[in-house]
Amino acid sequence: MFDYTEAIFRPAVWCACQNANVPYSPPSRLRLAGLRDHGEQLRRRDAGFLGQYAFEQAKRIAQSLETEE
Repeated sequence: MFDYTEAIFRPAVWCACQNANVPYSPPSRLRLAGLRDHGEQLRRRDAGFLGQYAFEQAKRIAQSLETEE
């Protein structure tokens, strides 16, 4: 699905966070934040979910995340 592996992605996210002078957020938290903020605009397959139930459950969990300022 993606042209990169987690071993490549995580260090790239860490470097981007360092360059932006913000705390590191793991990819799982970034994904949840994306679902929280844009879940209604995404289709389940675009978000990487095979089943509708899992997608709806993930969106409910994501909505419980607090926005960090």
